Amino acid sequence: MNASQEQLLHLLTLMIHGGEPNSGLFSKVNENELFEIALRQNVSSLLHPIIEAYSAELNLDEQIKRDWKKSTILIAVQQLRITSQLDPILNLFKENNVSTISLKGLVFKQLYSQPELRTMSDLDLLISVEDIPKSIELLKRLGYDVPDNFNVNDPGHMHIEMYKPGSLPVELHKTLWNPRYMKKRDNQQWTNQLWKNKRLTEVGGIQFTALALDDELINSVIHMATHLIYSGIKLRHLCDFALFLKTYRDKFDFEYINSTLKSMDLFSFFNYLLLTCNSYLALEVPIAIIQKNQCKLLINDIFATNSVAEAEGWLELSGRYPFYRNNRLLFPLAFLIEVCRQLIKKRKSMFISISYSKRSFKAFSTRTHLLRIIGLHVRINKF
Repeated sequence: MNASQEQLLHLLTLMIHGGEPNSGLFSKVNENELFEIALRQNVSSLLHPIIEAYSAELNLDEQIKRDWKKSTILIAVQQLRITSQLDPILNLFKENNVSTISLKGLVFKQLYSQPELRTMSDLDLLISVEDIPKSIELLKRLGYDVPDNFNVNDPGHMHIEMYKPGSLPVELHKTLWNPRYMKKRDNQQWTNQLWKNKRLTEVGGIQFTALALDDELINSVIHMATHLIYSGIKLRHLCDFALFLKTYRDKFDFEYINSTLKSMDLFSFFNYLLLTCNSYLALEVPIAIIQKNQCKLLINDIFATNSVAEAEGWLELSGRYPFYRNNRLLFPLAFLIEVCRQLIKKRKSMFISISYSKRSFKAFSTRTHLLRIIGLHVRINKF
C-alpha cells in the first residue's frame, strides 16, 4: 500500500467517524494520485466536505481543490437528477399493486449527511417472482426496453435489467443471492422473512420500502461477495458497509444475522469484512475470528490494478468462470470454448494467443485463490 492509499483510507475514516486529519500523514501528498484513486474508488464526492474543511492541513493546492469541487458538483447534479426519476417508477408499481423492496444504493444514501454525494447508478428493486412479468410491462409503459432472452424461471438469473435512454436503469430482482455461488439454491424461509419484516423509510423526500436492518446487512454481505467473485469491489462498498454497521450497531440481531450467513456459507467472509473495516476504517466490530495479518489481502485487491478485468475485457466472458475443487483449479468447458472463440475472433497470432491465455489463466488462478482465503468459494451448481 502506498502513501496515497493510506491517506485515502485515513480520510474515509474521518468521514465515517469524524475528527481531524493527522497532519503528519499528509506532510507529503501526491495530490493528483490521491484524487484519481478517490475517483476510481467512487468516494471522491463523499470526501469533498473534508477536503474543503481541511485543505490547508492536507497540503492541497488550489488547482486540485477546484478539480475536486468541480467533479463533486457534477456528481451531485447527476444524483439529484437520478433521484427525481425515482418517484414515477415507485409510484407506478404502488398504483398497480406490485409490492417492491428497494435495495442497496437508495438505502445507503440516507447514511450520509449529504445523500446526493453518494453515487447511485441504477434502481434495484426486489419483486416477487409472480410479479416479474407484470413489472416488465409496467416499465414498458415508461419507455423501458424489454430485456433480451430473459428467463424468469432460470435459477441462475438473479435479476432482469431494463434500460431507457437518458433514464435510470432498473434491475428487477427476484432473489438476492446467486445460486451459482451460494451454498443453497433456495432459502425460502429467508425469502419469507424479507417480505414479512420489510420497513418503510425515506431519503430526499422519497418514501420507499426497504429490507429490515438485519436483512439489509445480510444483503450487503451477499452483494459484496458476488461482486468480488465476478470482478471486485471498491472502497465505496466497504464504506457503505462500515457506516451501516456503525449507524445501526445497537439495533442488529447478530444471532439471526450469523445463523443466516452460516446457512449460505458466508459467515467467514462476513467476519473477514468486519475485521478489514476494523483494521482500515476504525470500525468497532462485534466479532472477530480472522487473523488480522490477513486483512491486507482484500484492501490490496481493492487498490490493485484489476488484472482480472483486463482478462475479461479481452475474453468478453459471458460463460462460467474457473473454480476450485479439491484444491485444484478447474476450467469449465464453457470458459475454454469462449477462450478459443475469442482467439479466432481477435485473430491473434499463435504466440500472442498463447501469451494471452497464460495471462488470463494466471489472473483467474490468483483471484480464485484469494477468494478462498477470504472465505469465498466459487461453485458450479447443476440446475
